Amino acid sequence: MKNLDELHLSDNNFYGPVPMCFRNLTSLRVLDLSNNILSGNIPAALITPLVHLEYLSLSGNLFGGSFSFNSLGNHSKLQGFELGPLNNDSHVDTEDLALPPPFQLKALYLSGCNLNNQTRKIPSFLLYQKEMRILDLSSNKLVGQIPTWLLQNNTNFEVLVLKDNSFTGPFLVDDSLEINLSQLDISNNDVSGKVPQNIGLSFPALWWLNLSRNSFEANIPPSLGNLTRAK
Repeated sequence: MKNLDELHLSDNNFYGPVPMCFRNLTSLRVLDLSNNILSGNIPAALITPLVHLEYLSLSGNLFGGSFSFNSLGNHSKLQGFELGPLNNDSHVDTEDLALPPPFQLKALYLSGCNLNNQTRKIPSFLLYQKEMRILDLSSNKLVGQIPTWLLQNNTNFEVLVLKDNSFTGPFLVDDSLEINLSQLDISNNDVSGKVPQNIGLSFPALWWLNLSRNSFEANIPPSLGNLTRAK
């Protein structure tokens, strides 16, 4: 089946390692193995030759070991990638990927992946992503300040989930931004300072906003009253 274009096997009870013969499906654009009971090491050797992939989902399985984003170094067509959560002995490393990366992602889900477990830094390659719509980096113990460039570079953002990390410092939003972000969750960090005064104007389409369990102070900004779609 070397001409197979899409392979969807999600939401079954498949178990054991991913068959290595899948690496022969070199025409694949879509590979969805999510929500099974697949185990063994994250199949980097399988992924590397599938250079035509546009969407790859391995999330919701029982994979172990480590995964390097260097395995995606030739995947110039990749737009969506999903992995995690992983067990405590596993991790994902993004920092050995050559920059700038060959792809422009629209969706990235890496929740609970022990991301960059040596530095706990937000992935460097995200600085070069300009078309992101969905980003979930929750539950990774990431540290540092939430970078302002993340929103500045991706004005088409719809969903941004950074909850359950260890981000600190202020959460800054450029006054000139207006993004149709519908969901923003930075809860359970240690973000401090004021809630951005312009938040309701910069994100007028928000219907889900979670800033809880941080260290915000001062007044609640009146611009939150502009969020007429909020639930």
